[in-house]
Amino acid sequence: MLRTTATIEECYRRYDGQNKGYLTKSELKWAVTALLGSAPTRLVLLSLFEISSESYDSVQVDKDTFVRVMGRRLANVDVAEAIRRWFKAFDLDSSGFISFSNFTQACHAIAPHIPLTVVDTLFREADTNHDNKVSFAEFEQLMLLSIQHEATSTPQQGRVPTAATYPRR
Repeated sequence: MLRTTATIEECYRRYDGQNKGYLTKSELKWAVTALLGSAPTRLVLLSLFEISSESYDSVQVDKDTFVRVMGRRLANVDVAEAIRRWFKAFDLDSSGFISFSNFTQACHAIAPHIPLTVVDTLFREADTNHDNKVSFAEFEQLMLLSIQHEATSTPQQGRVPTAATYPRR
């Protein structure tokens, strides 16, 4: 599985802003985006979480449901496909690479709390050939290292934030 249950639970916790015990429609969209790497459509959310069209605007998804559904969904996600989706999410102008401007805009949109100095550090970490843009190969390498780190980290070690760490709202 690309993401562990603990990662899914942490994502849920981060997006359940006031610890209400459920995610609203907006929070659910952000949490699913953080885990999948692309924004889900209304139909995808309706299907994944078995929500009726009538209750969509007032949906409330509890932690157990979120963890169960996303665990099942992520078990079917191919790592390479997930990395391609993340790359496309950051390649805002579809140029085939991620510029610092694209990266900054994307980070600000999904995690506005991250200081620009951290965004700059993450970009420099990804731009291994120092050409001021991140190619798919560079991005893929960083993501695979991050996934490997996450898989081998113990809870006592904690996690090192990288570009692959899901955003916090």
